[in-house]
Amino acid sequence: MHGIVKDKIAFKTFKSTRLRRSMVSQPKILILGDEPARVNATACALKGLDAELAVAGGEGSGGAEADCAMVVAVAATAARAASLAEAARSGQDIPALVLADDGHQADPALQDIGDSASSTLADSALRRRVNTLLATAARRRRLAELERENRRLKEVNNQLSSFVSMVAHDLRSPLSKIINISDVLIAGVDADELEAFYQMLHATSRRAFDLVNEILDLNALEAGKIQLEMRKCDLWSLARQVIAEVNHQAKQKDIALANRIEEPIEVKADAHRLFQVLVNLIGNALKFTEAGGSVALDAVPEGALVRLEVRDNGVGMPQETVDKLFHKHEKISTTGTDGEKGTGFGLPLSQKLIQAHGSKIKVHSKKGQGSRFSFTLPRWNS
Repeated sequence: MHGIVKDKIAFKTFKSTRLRRSMVSQPKILILGDEPARVNATACALKGLDAELAVAGGEGSGGAEADCAMVVAVAATAARAASLAEAARSGQDIPALVLADDGHQADPALQDIGDSASSTLADSALRRRVNTLLATAARRRRLAELERENRRLKEVNNQLSSFVSMVAHDLRSPLSKIINISDVLIAGVDADELEAFYQMLHATSRRAFDLVNEILDLNALEAGKIQLEMRKCDLWSLARQVIAEVNHQAKQKDIALANRIEEPIEVKADAHRLFQVLVNLIGNALKFTEAGGSVALDAVPEGALVRLEVRDNGVGMPQETVDKLFHKHEKISTTGTDGEKGTGFGLPLSQKLIQAHGSKIKVHSKKGQGSRFSFTLPRWNS
């Protein structure tokens, strides 16, 4: 090995020394050893590669940085050089080259991640060894990346298959019911029964229509195809519209529905999407509240934010159910206290819409003790 510098340079100097090529970015190599002269000689031999010099010895040296591509350790003995290399790698999956005066094979543990050679190896041969190790490591990293990507794509494919199956199953039920009702109507029914059949037909068609709409909205949100119109929104006025929308459902179950937003509160939001979220949350609360129970909508100013809450004293749910509420691939669609059916996609869609507003729906619930759904929005001109 040529170019050994014999200047008595202080030990710490080598900890921050770097050789860089000014024009082309090269792999970063951490060079360390038991003596400054050995480290400097190795760096000179590797001139042309981006090398970071450091010295391990009495004071020790730091581990390789995250962007380090390789470790080269040089010492009087292979055992010492191998020890330095392992300490510098600190568990990172990067190759190590061990150079030693005795020229013996280093620690067998290094054979899977590097190579060893004599410290008297010619400069050109040393550079070839380094380039070979770097190329091998790059191929291993690429292969690992491909394997990770393959696993991710398989998981996505499995989720897609599960989602398609789930949607098909959910659509089959209302469509089958529509067909059955149509068959009965075609066969003919008494005039006094027509109204009941029309109501069933309308409700079933509405459920199928809502399911398709919520799936389309959810997928459009995830694809970034829905742009919110963030404007001044008066919660007091919006709450009255929401209550009017779900009031019939509350009356049918004899549930006290309270609007506690009693004065104008302006927030920055997409009013149409916020209306959609609140209808979903209150509808869900009504669904899981027994007759004679209560559901309330409230807005509480908190500095520059406003916290909106939907509370009920319904059946509540365990934490394991709460953890799955907003995952569309683990759709939770449970029959309500009065046999009500839902699409199962309303809550995942609502969470996505609120996340698009820069917030998150939080849920506090205990089985048998009701539930509270809440999220915050910025006050207008706050």
